[in-house]
Amino acid sequence: MKFLGIDIGTSSICGVVLDENGDVLFTENRKNDATIAANDALSHMQDVRKILSVCRDIYAAALQKCVFLDAVGFTGQMHGVVFLDEQGNPLSPLYTWQHKIAACPSENGSYAEELSRITGYQVSPGYGTATMYAMAKRQSIPRGARAVCTVHAFVAMQFCNAVRPVLHASDAASFGTFDLKALRFDGAALARAGLDLSLFPDVTAENRMIGETAEGVPVSVAIGDNQASVLGSAPPDCVLVNVGTGSQVSAVADRYIKTSLADVRPYFEGRYLLTGCALAGGYAYSLLEKFFRETFRMFGVTPPGQLYPRMNEAAERVTVFPHTVPRFCGTRQNPAATAFIEGITETNFTPQALTRSVLDGIAEELFDLYSAFSPLLPAPRALVGSGNGIRKNPLLSKLFSDRFCLALHTPLFSEEAALGAALAALAAKTNVSVFSAQRLLRFSSET
Repeated sequence: MKFLGIDIGTSSICGVVLDENGDVLFTENRKNDATIAANDALSHMQDVRKILSVCRDIYAAALQKCVFLDAVGFTGQMHGVVFLDEQGNPLSPLYTWQHKIAACPSENGSYAEELSRITGYQVSPGYGTATMYAMAKRQSIPRGARAVCTVHAFVAMQFCNAVRPVLHASDAASFGTFDLKALRFDGAALARAGLDLSLFPDVTAENRMIGETAEGVPVSVAIGDNQASVLGSAPPDCVLVNVGTGSQVSAVADRYIKTSLADVRPYFEGRYLLTGCALAGGYAYSLLEKFFRETFRMFGVTPPGQLYPRMNEAAERVTVFPHTVPRFCGTRQNPAATAFIEGITETNFTPQALTRSVLDGIAEELFDLYSAFSPLLPAPRALVGSGNGIRKNPLLSKLFSDRFCLALHTPLFSEEAALGAALAALAAKTNVSVFSAQRLLRFSSET
């Protein structure tokens, strides 16, 4: 059996085919060049027809390579919104998670702040309902709009020629104004904001099929990309750390937990993800690399091609170093927060010690976020690490392992979100638990 998963990212679109033995038979990455030029810094839109065309090309290439497919699943960039007509055709571009019209001032703060006060939900600029609220206030919602959805839900719908989108709860929650316990959009809150509940798609908590392609390949309901990445990385009794540009630590709760200590997100089969997010993560290390490059240039020296390997090697030899809090992008709770370094002495004021300190700070920030909500959960069986920040930096992996007092295991396949979509399609097709399907995951060492 062969299962295709497609992940629609902001800058790339990836497809993978997984078989029932856990072997990856096909991988294809395409650039997502669907971004539409904008006249202002707040706008970020993509051409959904162009995205759909790339997904169809990946699907066709997978069919050609594998001859047949047993199911196809989708995931992709959450929070964004597409407006559809009554036939399911797009009336708008994708307003992505980076579209910040809701950050513009309204009568009482920004549109997003105003919506948050009205609904009682914390809704950030870029969330689907925040974008919709700002557009409604500006009277710019497309004429004839009958539904909204995320881009991957739109593509899934188009693949099976449906006219009305269906959102998995893991995806729907990204819009905001979503009742996490009841797993539905909060109609009363939307009404207070003047948003039409009939525009919002049906929501399902089940990982199920929504139709078939023209070739008869079953299509499973699209899922959120954060949840897909966790599904494609870590079993539910593990804690997952991911370091890319930003960084996250996630763990699975077996029930809904109301807490302000973590982001609570719908997962699968009645379970929830508790996630702590650090906004800098690997970006903090890239800033240090940039600092060293500028130092070379300041002295009239051309920087070497690769600085990271030398930085890592130098940091490994350091045992005494200052303390860095790498909040270069602020925090979710306090966007104005800044990074700082303390405990600098005449013996540790060196480039090597500073490098070690930044890496240690990245690991410590995620561990502190996890420590805040970990008392709500059972002790994890293992630690899993994903993202290029971990895959390409053995020292950072070791620092995480030391912090969590657990051996760190890295998934062998790096396209975790696309793999998670394929696993969800496999589970829906074969009528098994998604957690049972995770037995196919492979790691650098067994978990």
